[in-house]
Amino acid sequence: MPSVGLTVITIFLVALLFTHFSIVIILKSPLLKFFIDKPGARHVHQRITPRVGGLAILVSFVLLLCSWRFLLPFLPQLPTNLFSALIFICASIFLIGLADDLVSFEISNKAKFIGEIIIAVEIVVLLGIHLDYIHLLGFDISIGWLGIPISIFWLVGVANAVNIIDGLDGLAGSVLMGAFGTISLLAFLDHNYPIVVLAVILGGLLAGFLLNNISPARVFLGDTGSLLIGMICAVLSISLVSIEDHKIPVLLIPLIVGYPIIDLSTAMIRRFIKTYLNNRSLPSALKSMTVADSEHIHHRLMYRGLSHTETVVILFLFQGAICMCAVVGYLEGRYVGIFSIAILLMLTYWLLHKLDFFERVSNILLRDKIEPPGNRDVIGVLAAGKVLPFALNAYEQDIYLFEPVAEKEIIAASVNFSVVIIEKKPEATIESTVKLASVIFNNSGCPAVVIVDSGCRIPEHIANQSSETSFLLFRDPIYVPVLLLELKRLIKKRSGRQTERIMNETRSFYRLVASDEKI
Repeated sequence: MPSVGLTVITIFLVALLFTHFSIVIILKSPLLKFFIDKPGARHVHQRITPRVGGLAILVSFVLLLCSWRFLLPFLPQLPTNLFSALIFICASIFLIGLADDLVSFEISNKAKFIGEIIIAVEIVVLLGIHLDYIHLLGFDISIGWLGIPISIFWLVGVANAVNIIDGLDGLAGSVLMGAFGTISLLAFLDHNYPIVVLAVILGGLLAGFLLNNISPARVFLGDTGSLLIGMICAVLSISLVSIEDHKIPVLLIPLIVGYPIIDLSTAMIRRFIKTYLNNRSLPSALKSMTVADSEHIHHRLMYRGLSHTETVVILFLFQGAICMCAVVGYLEGRYVGIFSIAILLMLTYWLLHKLDFFERVSNILLRDKIEPPGNRDVIGVLAAGKVLPFALNAYEQDIYLFEPVAEKEIIAASVNFSVVIIEKKPEATIESTVKLASVIFNNSGCPAVVIVDSGCRIPEHIANQSSETSFLLFRDPIYVPVLLLELKRLIKKRSGRQTERIMNETRSFYRLVASDEKI
């Protein structure tokens, strides 16, 4: 047993080092300029970060896979069709993902989706990786040709589910590392040792990537990485349960990637219902299911004021609970497994309820058409570039109206705003930007949010001032849901100050009247 543990640890560490040093080499190479992810319309208010994490994982995985196959015959070997499928996935995803990650080229979502379907068909039909014999509720069932379309749907679905959760630093990597850990444990319990080795390699590769992706990230996963690990995870889950003489229940497959599937399902259902009840058009509603938005589970957690790291930890623990149900279901049999899944469903319902998923849907169902927003607080925006205005207006909300304003007009216009957002210009000093915020506050009582770049040195006296009511100081990049929460707090505080001022003036008036009467 110790030798098995030592082998697993060694494989994991080797994979970790491969990815980590691959990223280090790429970051120092001239190729880096072709993968720079600049802030823009599709990448809201992020610092410039290269999308090379997936490329490093892909290169490291191919090298380790071939070394295992041809140089390490003493390790349990993968079946030929599975090895061929993995090499095919790497080559295909390299072409599709690389086209999307490169700065100078962008592939459309439709073309990318068609490419994923073609890859899935080749894996399922030509290479024979598909569901066939399944273990369900104590019975061994052969599903025959039905396994082909189900497997294609599963491969494409999991790849896209992983792709959509890749929205926060460290989220996709940590969730999938937990998924591969669960696969390795189930495979070990089922004596499927080639899958154990493969899952450990993939877990190590993701661990090496996470060393460079924990917030603030040095590199992003990119489409190359998210589609690659999503597709491989789907292939491994099929290989894990579709073996006639093994007894892993097929119902455990969705649990391995539980959180990505929940996020994808809720997003598609929410978009469909919202669009259909808005315009009663079925084609538009179906099309909207694939349109990206900012209302995923991780967005809503951050809207509660959680940081990147806190959100990732919560969702990783949620995925861990789902994976634990899969292990318990295998070890303890069908009844304990069903009970565990029932508890998991209640936990999922509670999480979605707390994040207002059901409330929003019920509000839509109760209305024939979504009502237009009422009176909104007007927020003035003095931006240094185009990213901040886009980010503020692209985020779906009906509380604030963001109005751009020129610097020469902002002092006079501030009387019409509830709050002013000032983004420091590159050529301006932090002292002059803060002074402008103070002038606005003194002129109209309008508080300000001052945003400076991440590398800006903030003098101690200014940092101390930012705790006062005249302005709040934020470093770029700023996450829109967190900014919305701060705006709400500032407006509430301003309203409280105005109420207090009116009450003080009223008390002063009555004191003056009482004084006059005495005279």
